[in-house]
Amino acid sequence: MNTRMYRHIALLAIAGTACAALARPIGYSSVPGKEYSARFDMNSLGMPAPGQVLTWIGDTPVGNGVLFPSDEVDAIANVGDAFLQQVIFDQYTMILSFSTSPSSAANSLDVPNAPLWYSGATPEGSGRGVWATTKNVDPVNMPVQVDGIEIWGPDNDSTHWSDRGDIGGAAVRTGFGAMYFSSAELAIAINAPSTTNLDLDGLMVNDFDGDMERFGIGDIMLVSVAANGFFDGGEIWVITRNANGAPVGTFLQHGGVTWDTANSVGALFGIDTEEIDGLEAVPAPGAVLLLGLAGLAATRRRYS
Repeated sequence: MNTRMYRHIALLAIAGTACAALARPIGYSSVPGKEYSARFDMNSLGMPAPGQVLTWIGDTPVGNGVLFPSDEVDAIANVGDAFLQQVIFDQYTMILSFSTSPSSAANSLDVPNAPLWYSGATPEGSGRGVWATTKNVDPVNMPVQVDGIEIWGPDNDSTHWSDRGDIGGAAVRTGFGAMYFSSAELAIAINAPSTTNLDLDGLMVNDFDGDMERFGIGDIMLVSVAANGFFDGGEIWVITRNANGAPVGTFLQHGGVTWDTANSVGALFGIDTEEIDGLEAVPAPGAVLLLGLAGLAATRRRYS
């Protein structure tokens, strides 16, 4: 990470602390570069389109974004996801989506289709609620479920992704499909039994080691996995590599909660599922007011 990026992160942390009394995060309409994948990949016309990521502004029809070589995209991220480290340090709010059956009365706030939710950091008051409904995402073809989410920066900047089912033993892929992090490494990092069928669900990435095609020492990911009989799907891990290069995972501690299997996601949000599907982050409103969106976007590193 260069000096300029450290400076931006430090300024944002100060701004976030100064505005700790503000419990709600900034709204979706103030966030640039919003992209998502639906539970069943579709294009902007609502037609089936394997591998299609969509761009959205909010309360207007969506557009076609990145098209990945996938039968079903399950998670998306940018190589330098904004505010990942602030989430790890319990400074900024998480944005989450959940796996919800379209036929169930899923939650108390926005019936069957699963919206995007926020979960505040401890300094922000640890509040939780709906961040954006499916109508806010796309009022024309409301997604049955928001499967993956990537925000901040320009449109079409998702660089890392995961297949549903982690086909070919790849938990995370880059660009046109190169393996970034394997399912075997994921199992080691989160101490999963060898018989556990892992499917990475939620994803954020910060790649700092200079090789953006491979998860290396110094890189960081935030991940969740689909419910599988051993994990309930509500766990969130911070994954790094130790000095020997071995993948290591620790449970995220955020908003007064350790995001492990004992944590009841359903009780926290008043929903009927434990399974987290998408992960992102936003700062407190004061950070945007003090630094402006241009300053926030500058915390991102990108590659084409």
